[in-house]
Amino acid sequence: MDDEPSRDPYRNMVFYFAAVALACSPQTANEDVKIFKQLQKFRNNIHGSYIHEEAAENFSHDALDLLTRYAPAVMPFLLR
Repeated sequence: MDDEPSRDPYRNMVFYFAAVALACSPQTANEDVKIFKQLQKFRNNIHGSYIHEEAAENFSHDALDLLTRYAPAVMPFLLR
């Protein structure tokens, strides 16, 4: 079905992140989007799955890295 919400790119978190990455950090956007896709996949598969502690730690480091680099650039827009 074409109007299914999961097919709508405006509802896709990866799409949103890619737009922000291109605007805020075009030099690292491609690599950052790859990392974000992996984080999103990990997040989506977390329920009902066994998570290896080391894998979870690696993803948490990646998430923290993206957060610390992008939050300062995005927060002024969210606080308007």
